[in-house]
Amino acid sequence: MVEQQKFQMVIQELQMVAQQTAALHNQESELESTIELVTRHDDEMGLFRQSGAILAEVADRESLLVELKSTKDKISQALSQLSSRENELRQGYEKLAKEFEGK
Repeated sequence: MVEQQKFQMVIQELQMVAQQTAALHNQESELESTIELVTRHDDEMGLFRQSGAILAEVADRESLLVELKSTKDKISQALSQLSSRENELRQGYEKLAKEFEGK
């Protein structure tokens, strides 16, 4: 019974990691698009940033780009950690699955 509970826990954690990975990939992709748009945006035109329910004009584009790139880097690091955890979980899953097959 204990092995079955471990197996179910590994499956649940694998599903959770997969969901988190998908969400972070979406955020990373969105940030990449935003960075590209800010970089290509005409300097003569105003650039606005949403903050809650309001739009505020961005005074310093370079600071915004630094912030966006920093956030993207943090997400990339989190994705790397999640990928490592996913690999560990998959190995654990395969090990437990083989144990169940042997019984």
